[in-house]
Amino acid sequence: MKVVTFKEREAYSIQNIPEIDPDLLFENFINIFASYHITMGFALTINEIGPRENLKTTFQFLGMMIMNLNCAIRFEVESSKLTVFTQDTVEFTRPTGGKKMAAKYLLKNFRPIMAIHIKKAVVEAFEYKKKQIESGTGEADPLKQLKLKFVDGEISEEEYLRKKMILEE
Repeated sequence: MKVVTFKEREAYSIQNIPEIDPDLLFENFINIFASYHITMGFALTINEIGPRENLKTTFQFLGMMIMNLNCAIRFEVESSKLTVFTQDTVEFTRPTGGKKMAAKYLLKNFRPIMAIHIKKAVVEAFEYKKKQIESGTGEADPLKQLKLKFVDGEISEEEYLRKKMILEE
């Protein structure tokens, strides 16, 4: 099967970010982003497949018909600016034609949708951190945060167990 890896590109950036621990922001981003479901005429589930290092991890998008799609997401924090970079890798699972059309579809439709979801997850991660600071919970334990999300019904038991396993590694 053919594998195509696209060049890393900037997906989103934000200026004048508040002083915040980048590792905790990244952790919040991962939890939020992995909870999304993207619909593009078909439903995609997002699964973190890692590894996590230097504010970078890889996600796999499950639910595509003729290809597997992985996307590495990397945060870069410089003074008061956060830039999010992505790099897509596509593995075509069927030996038949349609690769050019699928790659074109990915570039034209999927990337803009993913950029919207990345921006949304970054904003939610900042808001979540801001609420923690305001409520006095500050640097709350990620496992405790996950458990609260499960108890509040924000995530399913399956998602809770999957993320709990990742956090305990």
